Amino acid sequence: MPPLEVPPHLQCAVDRANLRNLYERIPVYFLMHALTAMVAFIALFNVDVQAGSVVLVGVIGIMSVWSTIMLPRIARLLASPEDGALGEGEAISTFRKVCPDCPEYRVCARSDRVDYRPLWRAVLLLNAALGIVWAFFVLHTFSISGEAASLFAMMAIIGLLASVLATSAVENAVEVMTMLIVGGAYIALLRAWHGSFLPNVSAIMQLTLCSIFVVVMGRLGRRLRGRLFLATLEQREQAEIVSLLMRRSDSQLGEWLWHTDSAGCVYNPSARFAKMFNLSISQVQGRRFVDLLDLPAGHTGDGSAAAQLAYCITHRLAFRELRIRVMMDGVPHWWTLTGRPIFSEGIFLGHRGVGADVTKAHDVDRKMSHDAHHDMLTGLPNNLGFSERLHESLLSLASEKRPFALLMIGIDGLESVPQSVEADGRDRLLQEISGRLGKVVHGADFVSRRSADEFLVLCPGQAGEVSNIGHVQFCAQRIIEALELPFDLGGEAIHLKVSIGIALAPETGDQAAALMDAAADALQEAMNDDVERVCIYDYAVESVAAFHRILLEDVRSAVRNRAFQLVYQPIVNAQTLQVQGFEALARLNGPSSGRMSIERIIRVIEADDLCEEFDLWVLETACNAAMQWPETLWVSVNISAPHFMDPGMLLRVTEILKRTGLPSSRLQLEMTETIFLEPRAEVFSTLAALNNLGVRIVLDDFGKGFSSLSYLKRFPFSKIKLDAVFVQDMLQDARSAAVVRSVLELAVDLGVAITAEGVATDEQYQYLREKGCTEIQGYLFSRPMPEKNLAEYLAKPFHGPDTAPRMGVQSHSLPHQWQQEFRNQHENPVR
Repeated sequence: MPPLEVPPHLQCAVDRANLRNLYERIPVYFLMHALTAMVAFIALFNVDVQAGSVVLVGVIGIMSVWSTIMLPRIARLLASPEDGALGEGEAISTFRKVCPDCPEYRVCARSDRVDYRPLWRAVLLLNAALGIVWAFFVLHTFSISGEAASLFAMMAIIGLLASVLATSAVENAVEVMTMLIVGGAYIALLRAWHGSFLPNVSAIMQLTLCSIFVVVMGRLGRRLRGRLFLATLEQREQAEIVSLLMRRSDSQLGEWLWHTDSAGCVYNPSARFAKMFNLSISQVQGRRFVDLLDLPAGHTGDGSAAAQLAYCITHRLAFRELRIRVMMDGVPHWWTLTGRPIFSEGIFLGHRGVGADVTKAHDVDRKMSHDAHHDMLTGLPNNLGFSERLHESLLSLASEKRPFALLMIGIDGLESVPQSVEADGRDRLLQEISGRLGKVVHGADFVSRRSADEFLVLCPGQAGEVSNIGHVQFCAQRIIEALELPFDLGGEAIHLKVSIGIALAPETGDQAAALMDAAADALQEAMNDDVERVCIYDYAVESVAAFHRILLEDVRSAVRNRAFQLVYQPIVNAQTLQVQGFEALARLNGPSSGRMSIERIIRVIEADDLCEEFDLWVLETACNAAMQWPETLWVSVNISAPHFMDPGMLLRVTEILKRTGLPSSRLQLEMTETIFLEPRAEVFSTLAALNNLGVRIVLDDFGKGFSSLSYLKRFPFSKIKLDAVFVQDMLQDARSAAVVRSVLELAVDLGVAITAEGVATDEQYQYLREKGCTEIQGYLFSRPMPEKNLAEYLAKPFHGPDTAPRMGVQSHSLPHQWQQEFRNQHENPVR
């Protein structure tokens, strides 16, 4: 019988299945041998107690030694890291690898797969040792005169040969024991030959047929099990290929199928599909699909998944993973539906698709969405939640002429909490501040926490009216009065100073960035005024202009004196979680203007035509820093897009690489896609020359700005960076998820890498990894850090899931305090 041919990439899975089969049958195998040995001892007790003892002790001893040595090793091989069966610091590196070819995804990693041959040899040795003991038993029993002894020996031989099939998963294991036992029986029969020809020949023939049957059954069983297992693996591979072609994950293949005819009526429903509606097949057959789901008639324009599904069904469009709410016996359930129209020779035949009940996943997603949009300490909305509400207010301003006011609240005195107060005193103080804010603001007002000592309030007005400045000032005064009352903290009276800057929309502007800048300017003016601590932007134009002049001087001075600080944020491989490189980011704490957002500073730099001097300094500083890192790490630097229109850009980059000694392959230049860049010949020439030099060109903030697809068509980008705004919303917003999925698929089609920015949660990371994202960047792995901390970061050993990943070390969780800070103080990485 020829051996079973196993594809090389499935060999580890087949070996693992054989090992599991052996591990499950070994206890029964040992039990049969132990019982047979006890019966043999009892049978020989009155005839030859020494021989019986040899058999009993030999069998029990062999099995005990083998079990003690081998069974723990097999158990460890079969255990996953999550099972807890692996010891601390387990030396078998393959347990921590992921094999893309093995459906079990645990044991091998291609060239590093586990070598099972020592285990198979151990099983052969076990059967050989037991075979020798039982051959001795057969020889000794046949030497005892009497038909009863010979009959008992033959029965024992047959039972042992049957039990040996338990080890058929190991090649040649059955043959080894069979040969030894049957060989011993042959010798015993020849020694006991008394001239009676037929009985002895009959016994020999019976033994021969029995042994042949056992060997054939062992090989046949092993081959059939192997073929069945291979068929299962190949079917799984085919399903994965189909899933890949459909560009959908296994988890979304669906739980049931559905079909509609050209009129939109369900036909040939499955029992599972009908059961989802608590109806019989006959009750579902022929009913309109949109009626079963109680979908809205026509396109309502509300942007809901239900409305989109109804629109797609009506207009014969394909759709994917639309999550809709379905009421079942008064209880809401959530389903995901995927479908496509079927045409034959231009004739529409209906829709066909799959569906799944994702109610549990929806509940988890809702909790995740709440956590992602709220501050974990105070329970107030965080920056992400505030940004969405601000966007909604701007939409209402444009569509309904509904004005609103933005209040930025600055609190001074949080740092002065006495040391006598317990460690969590500052946290409790922030919680009390949040509670007071919630009580004094109007019911329609929206309160959020911006940072450690700043809060934001949105005060909506009435549609069609002008901004009510009196009401806004009254609201601000109530906030100051409430927050400046003493706080009782462990017997200590804590007094805070509160200042409020106000920006009015539409008077100040109708863009989020403009309103935030205006509120920040007004807050700065209010903090400088010891009397009037409420300042409205329109009433502080002169002071704000003065502050702009101070900011401009601070930035000019910082550029001239190289006063910016560079910090570095790691970028990790999404599959291996190894650090690939760092992005250099600039920070400034102005002597007069204080710490400002880097986005605003960059706008000042660009407006004052300081970009070239600033960018080249950042580039050279980052290259010098990268020379101190391991040679496998690269550095990524943001460059203003207009620089690429300068023919001298290539020469400047080349000179910096020569001065610093950094190989060009270790430098990435990020071109911000939010700045419009015409696809002119000189731009393409510069990018192509840099690419030929070995410098990798990265398109930053992809999807946020202008002409993205035109860039990808014309310019030789080696990587695109997906903007954080899509990553943050993709698990809660179907459209953001569709954008992320499409960009990842586009990157595969173009053959370029893709980096996802702003990854803050493990769930976001897992989703991106499963969808094929190349690299991950965000607070999930590390905050930006000064250069002096990089060596410690890379050298620090791995201590568990709450430690950020290091070179070659894996981690899946984010420290609690980093999650909190990301949600409160997240800034999109720029320069």
